[in-house]
Amino acid sequence: MRAYCLATIFINLLLVSWLPQPRADETSRRHALRYLTPAASADRDAFVGDTSASRRSGDADVRHVNVLFTFTNVQQNAMLGPGLMRTLTSMLRNASVNISCHFLGDAYSVIVARDVFHDAVKATNSTGHEVRLYRTETLLEPYADYLGKVRSMFSASRGKFNRDFFFITLVVHRLLPHLRRVIKLDSDLYVAADVARLQALFADFEPEAVMGLSVEQQPVYYCAFRNYRAHAQDERAGVPASIGGHQGYNTGVILLDLERMRTSATYANATQLATLAATQRRFLFFDNHLGDQDIYSMIGMETQQLFYPLPCQWNRQLCTRYRTAKKFNRNLFMEYYACAEPVMIYHGNCGARLPRKAYTYHMPHPLTS
Repeated sequence: MRAYCLATIFINLLLVSWLPQPRADETSRRHALRYLTPAASADRDAFVGDTSASRRSGDADVRHVNVLFTFTNVQQNAMLGPGLMRTLTSMLRNASVNISCHFLGDAYSVIVARDVFHDAVKATNSTGHEVRLYRTETLLEPYADYLGKVRSMFSASRGKFNRDFFFITLVVHRLLPHLRRVIKLDSDLYVAADVARLQALFADFEPEAVMGLSVEQQPVYYCAFRNYRAHAQDERAGVPASIGGHQGYNTGVILLDLERMRTSATYANATQLATLAATQRRFLFFDNHLGDQDIYSMIGMETQQLFYPLPCQWNRQLCTRYRTAKKFNRNLFMEYYACAEPVMIYHGNCGARLPRKAYTYHMPHPLTS
C-alpha cells in the first residue's frame, strides 16, 4: 500500500510539471487575472486571444461554432490539463469552421485553460479561433441558493459531483445571455470529426427540444430506477432504448439551444425546485451521483420532448465498468453499450483509455478483445 501511494504521488508530480503555467509576463496570479472577464461587466463576452472569426457569438451559422467547457479544480487534479489538450487538438485539427471556446471555471483553472488553448492552436497550426473566459466565483453567485439546493437533492454526500459546479448547465442559458446555441464538451474526449457536423444537428431538433443528449451507454439508470420499477411496475425506467425503455442520458457532449431554454415554459417548470422534488419522489430517484446528468435522465421520463436524441456516435462512451458486475449478464450490458455507427467523438469516461489517433483506430469489441 505504501509503495502504491508513493507511486501515485510521483505520477501526479510528473503530470503537474506538464500543466501550462501562467506566461512569463504574468508575474503573479493577481496580474494574470487582468485577462479574466468580470461576471458583472457588460463586456462579459470580451475577446481574449487571436481571432479572425465573427464577434457575433450568438450566430447560429455553422461557419462559426461556440463550444463550452466547464473547467475547474486544476490545482487538485493534474490529469485535467493533458486531457483538455487532447480534446482541443483533436477538435481543432478536424475543424472546418471558426471556433469560439468558452471556459467557465475558477480563476486559476481558466488561466490554465487559456494557455492550453493557445498551445493547441499552435500545435495544430490553426487560425480563426478565439477563447473567452468566465469566472464562476462571481458568475454563479446569483444562482448559489438554487444550485445548492439542487445539489443537496441530487448528490451523494461525498464524491466528485457533490459540488454546485456540476449542475451548471441547469442555468447556463442565464449565464451566457449573449449566446443562442452552444456545444458543451467534457475535457476527456477525442474529437474525430468536424465539429461543424455536430453543430448542424441543431437543425434536427423538434420544436420543443432544448438540448441534445446521447443515451448513457452503461446500465447506470437501470440501477437508479430499480426501486421505481419494482414499485410502479413500469418497465421503461432505466431499460435499454433498443427495447422501448428510457435508458437515461450522458452529458459528456450536449447540444444546448440556449435561446429555447430561456423561452421554454416546459423546461422552466421541469427544473423548478418544487417540480424537481416532486419528480424525484414520484420516481423514487434517490440514487444520484452524476450531477446534471441524473436530473436530465429523471425528467426525461416525463418530458422526453425536451431532449433531442443525439446519435451515440457523437458521444461514444468507452467506460465498461458495468461489464464485469455480477448482476449484469453479457447480453444485458451490450444492450446498453452497443453503438454500431462510425465514431465521431470518443468519450474516455471513468478513466477509460482514449485512442491516440481515433481516425485510424478500430475499437475492438469489449467482450471479445
